[in-house]
Amino acid sequence: MKVKLRINSYVRNASLAIVLPLIVLFFSSCIEKNKTVITTFGKKEIKSMFDEFFPKDMAVTEVTNSGVKIILKNKILFKFDSYNLTASAKSLLRKFLFIYKCKIEPKYPNSRLILVGYTDDIGDEKYNLKLSYKRAQAVANFLESIDFAKIDKNKITIIGKGEADPIVPNTNKENRAMNRRVEIIIDLNG
Repeated sequence: MKVKLRINSYVRNASLAIVLPLIVLFFSSCIEKNKTVITTFGKKEIKSMFDEFFPKDMAVTEVTNSGVKIILKNKILFKFDSYNLTASAKSLLRKFLFIYKCKIEPKYPNSRLILVGYTDDIGDEKYNLKLSYKRAQAVANFLESIDFAKIDKNKITIIGKGEADPIVPNTNKENRAMNRRVEIIIDLNG
């Protein structure tokens, strides 16, 4: 019986010696295929990725001529008349950063981010212009500060547009809340 166990052990080890390189070869080819899959997506696939990660009440994505635009809705980013990011905003931006650094930047290393801040039409126009810039700057500062996946500040452009370009008429409280936002435009062309 001991001899039989030794033979079975020998057979197992011999089988493993034959099978192990085949397993490694198989997984290597899968990894190579996955690299190819990851590097062959375009604007619509990028939009789909963000749509999966962000519920519609948090963000809306659109395909643009040069890339993808993500509209981050203000109610989760900032408190009224503030440019300090909320905890939920930071969580949302970490998700964005994960997708950008792991999926998009490797395929489009020259891509750039354009951060555009907006306000509603309540208050002084000059004040709102400054506030919108500070909101976009707050998002940029956060994206530049995450240790595990910082974005180089030279790849970020910050724009404040104040009350300009409302996505809905500023006719009621809900609409004004929708117009207070930050848009992240991923320019794939750099």
